[in-house]
Amino acid sequence: MNVKYNSEKPKKSKKIKLFNLSNEQLTRHKSLNKMNNSEKENINSINIQNNTQNEKNKLKQSDLDFAFYKDLTSKSYADDFSGSCGYTFTIFRSVNEIFYLIFASIEKSIMSYDIKNNQKICEIKNAHNNYIIDFRHFYDKKNKRDLLISVSSFDNNIKLWNIYNWTCILEIKNANRTGALYSASFLCENNEIYIISSNSNLLKRKDPIKIFNLNGVIIKQIKFSNSIDFIDCYYEINNIYIILGTHNNVISYDYTNNKMYNNYGKYGQTKGHYSGIIVHNSKLIASNFGGIIEICDFHTGEVLNEINMSICSGFLGVCLWDENNLLVGCTDRTIKLINLKEKKLKKCFYGHKYFVATVKKIYIPKIGDCFISQGMTSDTIKLWTVKK
Repeated sequence: MNVKYNSEKPKKSKKIKLFNLSNEQLTRHKSLNKMNNSEKENINSINIQNNTQNEKNKLKQSDLDFAFYKDLTSKSYADDFSGSCGYTFTIFRSVNEIFYLIFASIEKSIMSYDIKNNQKICEIKNAHNNYIIDFRHFYDKKNKRDLLISVSSFDNNIKLWNIYNWTCILEIKNANRTGALYSASFLCENNEIYIISSNSNLLKRKDPIKIFNLNGVIIKQIKFSNSIDFIDCYYEINNIYIILGTHNNVISYDYTNNKMYNNYGKYGQTKGHYSGIIVHNSKLIASNFGGIIEICDFHTGEVLNEINMSICSGFLGVCLWDENNLLVGCTDRTIKLINLKEKKLKKCFYGHKYFVATVKKIYIPKIGDCFISQGMTSDTIKLWTVKK
């Protein structure tokens, strides 16, 4: 592995301490309450960061609009076959106050940029043996470090990276033996961190969902009859739920009580698979490749609202801007702003050359609240700001 730095190295981090858990059933208690806000933001499917300093300057919901700010890079690559299954890039503010943008290149490298100072941090060359399709970030409060998962569906490997020195501290090889690996995420229980992987395979034989500790040891397996493309976790006060995106629907699994929880979505069979899933305030929002957004009560599974724009385009990655406005990447190469309360398309933003795979929100000092989007294949990553 060849790591090339273009900026000063961060301060030397403490010695990495890996967890070594037994195979016994995990003890569950109410310690989830102790998770800080940053952990919840990093793990939950939703990606919302509020700028409390500018609360007085917020625009009225009816006036919300965005303007193209700049291209962040033209060196990104999102595989057009599997790019809609997860997060093709990740953005976050690290504990040492760096605003990271992390994405993959066509050369299978992991690229790291400081988007606040507009400079490249480092490049990890040949990070995987094939195209990288999914990234997840998590702040490890116990060891005070930022962690990153990278996934390649083509070599079926998961890698865990320490952001501060860009060392690979864990490689899980052949995580899905019977199919493709499209998604992996962090699962935090009792202040311990685990990695959970998907099991995509349309054939009859399927691997179970696997949960690994940070030594790469499988501590639990969950069998599903469905082929899982997307996986993430959603946390409430005393419960952990696993969110699963299949080719035809969305499923929640009650991890705390070891049982299936709910089924969501009614258009997967006829309108295409679900490609964007977020959960916020006990509501599940799912975007459909056929151009439909469904909003469901997370605990009952009831469809509360649906927005059908199948005439316009198919939907991919989604980002909740606030309680009333949703941004969605589309197959017509646009990003659409949809008002959920009015069930209306408010704006379309143009500039990408191909399908828009992932959309994420972040607050950057001197710029304010903004969102970043990535097009598939060798398209650019773009930064958009609130129009004033």
